[in-house]
Amino acid sequence: MKTTDAFLQCFNEAEDKTEGEEDFKGKTILHSNSFLFCIGSLVRETMQIEKCIKDIVRSENPSRKVDFNDLYHKIDLSNAT
Repeated sequence: MKTTDAFLQCFNEAEDKTEGEEDFKGKTILHSNSFLFCIGSLVRETMQIEKCIKDIVRSENPSRKVDFNDLYHKIDLSNAT
């Protein structure tokens, strides 16, 4: 949620600097809130998918302790190249 908080802060700063039509400000607020709603929904869905993947990995390997942090680290390293 740090990303959405940073976006919201930048938006609020830009809104404060905006001078002009109230209609423009209203539309900007509406669009920004819609965007934040979509991002929030995407984050929730991503977290749900992550939980499901963990459950699948655990059910496929019930006797093996899987370190997901190590797994994430390996994935990050493979994506960096």
